[in-house]
Amino acid sequence: QGHSSHCCGIVGARDNATGCVGYAPECTIVTYKGLDKNGSGSMDQITAALEYAADILKPDIVSMSLGSTTPDSKMHQAIKRLFDMNIPVIAAGGNGGKAEGVNYPGNYDEVITIGAYDINDKIAYFSAVGEGIDFVFPGVEIYSTYLNNGYAKLSGTSMAAPAAAGVVA
Repeated sequence: QGHSSHCCGIVGARDNATGCVGYAPECTIVTYKGLDKNGSGSMDQITAALEYAADILKPDIVSMSLGSTTPDSKMHQAIKRLFDMNIPVIAAGGNGGKAEGVNYPGNYDEVITIGAYDINDKIAYFSAVGEGIDFVFPGVEIYSTYLNNGYAKLSGTSMAAPAAAGVVA
């Protein structure tokens, strides 16, 4: 689908004299596919990915560019575990604007939740806002890596969250 490729480029694309350079081009990125080829999945799949991170990977940072309007207690427990391990969990706030509010997992206190702003330093029309958003990062027409060794411009808090992860890295 390209979503993960795009997010990974925002964090860690290396300078290859073409395309773009990520916020932390010297980082090591490990992806775990918790969603299907259409970008859909269940909370159980996401929880399994978080548990794998805690049990096996023990990463320095977890970045999630996904969300749901529905909380999930198992996911929350997995996030709390990462938090207790001093592993920051960074998540997209959501693209439903003020009306939808902050999505989960971003709506959990243990998560660093990211909203998006545009090139004019204005909060993006789609970005979740208000209590629960910890920081905002660029999230409109973000140029990054994409499918088939290509590049694309995408918009969303999904693009802002890896920018924050790159700064943390």
